[in-house]
Amino acid sequence: DGSVIAMPCVNIEITDRDRASGLRTMIGVLSAIRKQAPDSLRVDAIIFDRLLGSSAVRPALLNGDDPDAIADQHLASVVDFRRRVRNVLLYR
Repeated sequence: DGSVIAMPCVNIEITDRDRASGLRTMIGVLSAIRKQAPDSLRVDAIIFDRLLGSSAVRPALLNGDDPDAIADQHLASVVDFRRRVRNVLLYR
């Protein structure tokens, strides 16, 4: 019927910042949402791709590929993107 379900929040506690992977966490959370409600997960393609610096992660995620495999496959390119834009980021 087109109704939107609001998710109040998702709390993620990082216990080891040096070992945490934002990419892996994000893909894991979005993958879990997609698995539970596949028709409800919608992402803005332009914004999503710009944030990651790649247009390859989004289709894999939306196709239901394994989240760890997605992260493993794209981690190097995302790290490279973050390195290239580091000087213009507000928060580091």
